[in-house]
Amino acid sequence: MRRRALTAPACRFLNAMLHLKLTKKYSARVLACGSHRKNTVCYVNGDDAVVSDVHGDCDDARDAAGFRAAADRLRGLYGAPGVIAYDLHPEYLPTQYALATNGTAKAGVQHHHAHIAACMADNGIDEEVIGVACDGLGYGADGKLWGGEFFVGGYAGMRRVATIRDIMLPGGAAAIREPWRTAAALLYDAFDGDISRSGIRAPGKIGTRAIGPVVEMIEKEINTPTASSMGRLFDGISALTGVRAVASYEGEAAIELEKAAASGVEGHYGYDIAEVDGRITFDWRPVVRGVVKDIASRRAVSEVAALFHNTIAAAVAAICARIRDRHGDRRVVCAGGVFQNRYLTRKIEELCGKERLRLIFHKSLPQNDSSVSLGQAMIALHLHVSR
Repeated sequence: MRRRALTAPACRFLNAMLHLKLTKKYSARVLACGSHRKNTVCYVNGDDAVVSDVHGDCDDARDAAGFRAAADRLRGLYGAPGVIAYDLHPEYLPTQYALATNGTAKAGVQHHHAHIAACMADNGIDEEVIGVACDGLGYGADGKLWGGEFFVGGYAGMRRVATIRDIMLPGGAAAIREPWRTAAALLYDAFDGDISRSGIRAPGKIGTRAIGPVVEMIEKEINTPTASSMGRLFDGISALTGVRAVASYEGEAAIELEKAAASGVEGHYGYDIAEVDGRITFDWRPVVRGVVKDIASRRAVSEVAALFHNTIAAAVAAICARIRDRHGDRRVVCAGGVFQNRYLTRKIEELCGKERLRLIFHKSLPQNDSSVSLGQAMIALHLHVSR
């Protein structure tokens, strides 16, 4: 297809984008609308993929306008796409934009599958892999909230073969802003509903926050969704250790927990890996009990934070090794915002190396949701259009 001559503003617009050369040339054009936060838009034409600048949080009017402008302009420059791809979450603005676009085939793509597919494309991988997606939250294929998931597959499909135990989020979105709520839920679950058994000095509080009303929400199942989220587990442990009970932005509690972790600490807390409903499941409750025991004995927070990181790394490596033994794959593609944690990724690389597993991370794109649009486009190409 002949491309029309571009104006200087159009050239500047395209030059500001990330351009990736794909391993194959596709016959159809795809526009992928990305995620709601850390949003980017991706357009694939032939073997060229362009990914826009990050628009931030689509709850913000300026960022929402930036998303719409980028999507509209890419359609104007490259022509109407054959397929428009979007996240499964019905409340995401980019999803609503895609569904409101008339005359174009639609492709809903699961959030964590998109994360893995993006990292595969970023590394020129077409074959099936083990995929590990760990982030804050994403809408699952079953309508539940996911965020600590292990897959086997490729662009055309991935089977969710492992996950982490669900975490209760009292207050829903409020638990993201106030990780002390998640910490209370972790205690409630780890000690079978009796937080007083934890032995911590003030079991009725997380920091200065009284947790009685939150426990009541949990017990009465009022506004307490669950999520198999690794990011929320980090948030809860951050609050439990006193590092960060209230966050001014998503991920702040986890970031500060990483900063608090001391170097050179060996060992890890106990944890369980079991088969639950035919899926390998990481049970974090023994980890919480180990953290609480150390807090009660006044062990240094820096050591507790390091041991927690070591534990998550050990669990991820153990699960990947078990998946490898069952399915034969040795390449492990890791994506999602949790893998921006350098302490964690270095430890996982070390432990997976001992298992002869090869870890693969993004090369050109960040680990977070700004890569999702590329993954959406790649999945749409393999599932919904011919090559």
